[in-house]
Amino acid sequence: MEALAALRVLYADNLVCHICGLEIVDHRKTPHCCDKPKRLHWLTADHITPRSQGGTDAISNLRPAHHACNSARGARPLPVVKPEDSTNFFI
Repeated sequence: MEALAALRVLYADNLVCHICGLEIVDHRKTPHCCDKPKRLHWLTADHITPRSQGGTDAISNLRPAHHACNSARGARPLPVVKPEDSTNFFI
């Protein structure tokens, strides 16, 4: 898949799942590639805006994700992370 090759280049120094934050195993370098536990950690291209909701395969709409994380997320939107309120930091 062309998208995976592009993600490998873009994130070569930091190939982590954008959903869980853990390292992604590059299955091209892993022996016994059909081993199910390893397969769950393989690199997939996750669509920020799912294709079912009008998202495209453009690299700007793709992020690296584990196979398991991507499958579990499905077509649900990513959770919104609110910035931490630091107004009470010095109190």
